[in-house]
Amino acid sequence: MSAGGAAVPPPPNPAVSFPAPRITLPIGPDILRTYSGAFVCLEIVLGGLVWILVASSNVPLPLLQGWVMFVSVTAFFFSLLFLGLFLSGMVTQIDANWNFLDFAYHFVVFVFYFGAFLLEAAATSLHDLQCNTTMVVKPLLNDNQYNINVAATVFAFYDHGLLWLQFVSGFAKMATVTLLGNRQLCASFICLLYMSDHLGTICPNVTFQTSFA
Repeated sequence: MSAGGAAVPPPPNPAVSFPAPRITLPIGPDILRTYSGAFVCLEIVLGGLVWILVASSNVPLPLLQGWVMFVSVTAFFFSLLFLGLFLSGMVTQIDANWNFLDFAYHFVVFVFYFGAFLLEAAATSLHDLQCNTTMVVKPLLNDNQYNINVAATVFAFYDHGLLWLQFVSGFAKMATVTLLGNRQLCASFICLLYMSDHLGTICPNVTFQTSFA
């Protein structure tokens, strides 16, 4: 009650004032029915195989394969976390642009995995390199380590390709949401495509020349 006798309105509920999270993927088990959810599951499986295989070979070249282990384990953990947030529905409780986070995450992991794949392929290619250990010359990688690292290289390559597909699909989703959310930008984009397609028909004799003084 204020000094004049008028009732004081209650303060606004801050929970209602928050904008809704921006998500185009389904929530819950339905995400597993989409290609994005299937790709994340494959990323987890292939990424897990990469670090398990490299670790089972006793990491014969830690200077090269240390980065492979770091990238594969980190991507495995964050992909599990990313999928778990959608399966549990926690994304609806976190105010974030999940379309952009999906795009940014897969772009960063794609770049890191590209370097990891190259390093693992380089480590595997050193199979026949001879090294001197206590006056005994032997291959840098034995046959078992070589076979394991070949498999790890193949799985890293396919995981790198899946990350590229996720990066492209995330960029397409983000661009689509941006265009559909801004009608003026969408209309301008369509007009620009129309003008560029019909410019030769409208002005067939126009030539463009650029001269420099």
